Amino acid sequence: MSHIGDPVQECEFEISPYICTISGTIRATVYEVGGTHPTGIIRTDQAWYVEVEWSLEGPLVHHLCGEFCVCLHLECFGPGPEYTLPDPCPRIPMDPCGDGQYSYRINIPAGTIDPKVCGNVCCLAVTLTSFDPCGNPGHIAAYCRDLCVMFYAAT
Repeated sequence: MSHIGDPVQECEFEISPYICTISGTIRATVYEVGGTHPTGIIRTDQAWYVEVEWSLEGPLVHHLCGEFCVCLHLECFGPGPEYTLPDPCPRIPMDPCGDGQYSYRINIPAGTIDPKVCGNVCCLAVTLTSFDPCGNPGHIAAYCRDLCVMFYAAT
């Protein structure tokens, strides 16, 4: 407790009462490079990409700073490798002055996925996490999964 005349004074301050909720959504869509519509079947000689879009809403969104980390994971049916693309997963800066809308395009070169003999189906999962400005894990975590794509060999 401080007294009058003490060289250090502790005084009160107020933080306005505020509903401190934040909500968000995440979406992932697969496209062939040059394509105009989402696709679920890709020839292995075609480059493709996953468009990841996410949004945050709420009164504290403009106070968030740090980075998001976005990864694409693929698990294919049958024996073979699993993939995490790109490696390392990119970090996208948060924009506290923005509108809470974010997107990132994960480009995958042609020939990345082995089509096997008669085609191969891989299910994709996108993960999104956050890091504070000091590089420590943040409080945001989301994923989007069960997006399956068939890859087949080019003729």
